[in-house]
Amino acid sequence: MKEYTSFGELYKMKMLKIVLFTIMILPSISLAKCYYVPCNSNVQSGKTQTKASLEKDFNAIKEELRLVKQNYENHLKTLKEGNKELDLKIALYRQKAHHYKEILFLLSKSIHLEDKNINLKALQ
Repeated sequence: MKEYTSFGELYKMKMLKIVLFTIMILPSISLAKCYYVPCNSNVQSGKTQTKASLEKDFNAIKEELRLVKQNYENHLKTLKEGNKELDLKIALYRQKAHHYKEILFLLSKSIHLEDKNINLKALQ
């Protein structure tokens, strides 16, 4: 390091250091302020976008559920009508079967009586 011999040079050097220090520190101090940046608008924007997206999806699901319910009710109505028709057919088949049993019973009694008549005629 170079030795400064005169007082003027030392003074200049000290002043230069002070000026450089001031030039470096003052702008950084003046710019070093805390600023508050509100993020409410970002939060609100995201909130409304999410809400709109959820409402859209909810409405789509609600519409699909309505369609499924309508299809279920139509299918249930068709099944009830089919069950009524089947119940009527079953009742008719039971009635037919009962009539056939009566006819078979009467035929067997008639055959039995004819058999007895034939036996009586044969015995006479």
